[in-house]
Amino acid sequence: MKRPLVIAAVFLAGCSGEIPLSAGQGTRIDIAGDVFTVTSTDTTATARNFATGLNNQARLIEHAAQAIATATGCTVDTITQRPMLNTYDATLNCAA
Repeated sequence: MKRPLVIAAVFLAGCSGEIPLSAGQGTRIDIAGDVFTVTSTDTTATARNFATGLNNQARLIEHAAQAIATATGCTVDTITQRPMLNTYDATLNCAA
């Protein structure tokens, strides 16, 4: 009987614009209401956001860069958006 509860939870999470993630899958960062999950290596980072809409893309890439900088403590050198996804890949400058 637990299966319907899991399905309902996933469905409701989709309605909220966020998908629950397991521990260890990144750092959750909120920038002005846009929530990102940031993962990184020494020189690169990825930020994921589950918002919908076409008119918010400029804001989201800017907020993704801010989320990456906040999560890593590094400067974002370059950032690009993956096609058709709110996933952003960045190169980092982590000068000591």
